[in-house]
Parts: sequence; structure tokens; C-alpha cells
Amino acid sequence: MKIKTLLLHLLYLAVIAVYAFLIGCPVKRFFGIDCPFCGMTRAHVALFCGDLNSAIGYHELFYLGIPTMLGVAHLRVLKKKRAVFIAVTTFCSLSAVAFIVRYILILI
Repeated sequence: MKIKTLLLHLLYLAVIAVYAFLIGCPVKRFFGIDCPFCGMTRAHVALFCGDLNSAIGYHELFYLGIPTMLGVAHLRVLKKKRAVFIAVTTFCSLSAVAFIVRYILILI
């Protein structure tokens, strides 16, 4: 792996960590309502601690979060392999639809 790519991945992780642990959700902070991803950090922490039931309780779609972020982050690289690019794009699109539907159902 190239050093530039590794540093870019570390930068992504640093930005996510700053938002998750220091700043918090910007949507909740500015608008006072939960965003479609509220609960994802708590869900992943619960999963890493071995508590699957709590993870599902915090956010039902937590298992889609990391693969979707990785897919979006690597779309540029995946364009070289058309079939993989189409599969990842389809997965990310369906994940986005699932998050939006969940959010609408929670707001109702």
C-alpha cells in the first residue's frame, strides 16, 4: 500500500473519531433532531464489546455502516473493475435507501 493512501485512510479515521467522540452529531447539534446515523457509534462500540443485542437496539442498520463508508471511499479505485464498481455502487445506493426509509419510519 502506498504511503499516500495509508495517510489518507488515517485522515478519514481521525475525522470520524473527532466527530464521534469530540464534536458529536452536527445535525443533532444544529437542528436538535436525530440524523439517520444517530446511534451508529454506540452500536459499533457495543458490537466490539460483544453485545449484539445492544448494538441492534442502538441502530438496526449498524452492520451496513462500515461497508458502505468503505465502498464510497474506494469508488474511485473500483472504477477500474466495472463489475465490482457496479456491485459496490448498487450496495451503497441500497444502503442509502435503507437508512432513509428507517429514518422516515422513526420520524413518523
